[in-house]
Amino acid sequence: MSKSLKNFITINKILDDFNPRQIRFVFLLHNWSSLMNYTTEKSLPQAINVERQFTQFFRSVKAASRNSTIKQNSQHWDAQDEELSAALYKAQVAVRESLCDSFNTPKAVNELQALVSVTNIYLTRPATEIKEPLIRQVSKYVYYILKCFGVYSDDDAPSVLNDEQAVDYEA
Repeated sequence: MSKSLKNFITINKILDDFNPRQIRFVFLLHNWSSLMNYTTEKSLPQAINVERQFTQFFRSVKAASRNSTIKQNSQHWDAQDEELSAALYKAQVAVRESLCDSFNTPKAVNELQALVSVTNIYLTRPATEIKEPLIRQVSKYVYYILKCFGVYSDDDAPSVLNDEQAVDYEA
């Protein structure tokens, strides 16, 4: 983009059409060390979808946590619980490795999306089989990383996390 060629767009103009989270995802989904060709037709649809996926994930976790049967079920883990726990651990390792690899945020976001997908599948189980502490841990981790990226702030915590969840996350 060049001001002299009149092919630029101001941040205020972009913010008229898109929210700040979507703009942040545009940058997170692009490697910092390569050139960026921004177009509203190509760059933003992917960012909008990613933002929508995370928003829906937090809503699903909150809805599942509100279900009273979840709080009363046994905390004995079965194979699906172990699978989600392993996916969380795998995502934590992969996100850390991608950030240590020249701050590869596109890969880190992809790893978070994979974790969200596994958790969404887990949430399709009957409410009596869902382990609330496990889904809380996953949502806290995803929120923590997105907060580190600047997508969410402390002000967003009440709308994203459950009331019982602590905002702090120790990685």
